[in-house]
Amino acid sequence: MSRVVFGKDLDLLQEVLATGRKVGMTKKLWTRLACNERLFRRTVSFIQLDEPITTLKVAQGIMRENFLGPEEVAKYLRIRLSSKEKKAIEQVPFSQITLFEHMDTHLLVLGIPHDKEGNLLTIYTLGRMFHPEPAPDSYREKQAWETLSKEAFFTEETCELRWYLINKIGYNTLSHEDEPYRTDSCYARPVLSYRDWTDFLEGKEERFGSIKKAVVYYYAMVLWHQVTDEFLFGREYDKIWTSSYHSGTNLSQSEDKEVVIRNNVLNSPFHHFWWLRGRSEDYAGIYVAPACKPDR
Repeated sequence: MSRVVFGKDLDLLQEVLATGRKVGMTKKLWTRLACNERLFRRTVSFIQLDEPITTLKVAQGIMRENFLGPEEVAKYLRIRLSSKEKKAIEQVPFSQITLFEHMDTHLLVLGIPHDKEGNLLTIYTLGRMFHPEPAPDSYREKQAWETLSKEAFFTEETCELRWYLINKIGYNTLSHEDEPYRTDSCYARPVLSYRDWTDFLEGKEERFGSIKKAVVYYYAMVLWHQVTDEFLFGREYDKIWTSSYHSGTNLSQSEDKEVVIRNNVLNSPFHHFWWLRGRSEDYAGIYVAPACKPDR
C-alpha cells in the first residue's frame, strides 16, 4: 500500500476542519493561520507543549522549587541511581502544559523503591534513617511497633521507580453541601463538594487524580522536609488520606481499614498513622492530596 501524502489525506483534513469548527475556528481564523507563518509557528510550538512526555531538565525548570529529583534523592537520602534507573526516569511522563498548570500547587517528586544498600525503602526503613530505634522504656512506641510490624503498608510497600505529581495543597473534606467549591478560609484549601467527595469514596477519582499509598506520601513528606525544612501539606498535624489498608491487627474489629497519615515528619514513624472504619464521619477533617495521572 502506498503512503498517503499528508496534504492529500482528505479524511484527516476533514477531521481537522470538523474539530476546528467545534471549538470556534471560522474561515477568517483559518485564513489568518494559513497566511501568517509566525502565528503558525506559535501554534505548532503550543501543540508541542502538549507532548505527553517532558525531558528531566525542562520539567525541573518548570516546577522550580516544587521539584525533587535524583540530585535531591542522592544528597538527602544518600541513594544513587544505577545507569539503568537513570535512563528509566530521564523522561517525565507529563506534558509541559500539565506541568505549567500544576507548577504552583503540586510537587513533582521522583519515587525510589530501594535504599542505598538496595533494600526495600519502606516507611519503616525510611523512618529509621532519621529516627533511632524505640527506647527500651518507650512503651508507646513498642506497642505501636507490635501493631505496625505486622502491616504490609508499613514494612513491605514501597514507591515505584517513577515520577509522582502530587497535590501539596490538598482538598478539605468537611463539606457536605452539594456545591462545586468553597474555600477553607483558615487554610486556603478548596473544599470538595458532597458530590465530589462521594466520587472519591466510590473510586471515581479521574477528575482530581488518584490517592496514593501511605509510603508515597510519607516518602514525599520526609524528602520535602529534608530539603526545605517545611511541612509538605501545610500544618504539622494535618492528616492525609491514603489508599493503603490496615488489616485490623490488635484492634477489636478485624475488617480492613483505610490508613491516614499525619503530616508531622519530626516524630518517629510510629506516631503517624490512624485507621478509618468506613463511616462518613471518620473522614471529617482529613485532607485528600491526589496525584495526577501521567499523560503517557
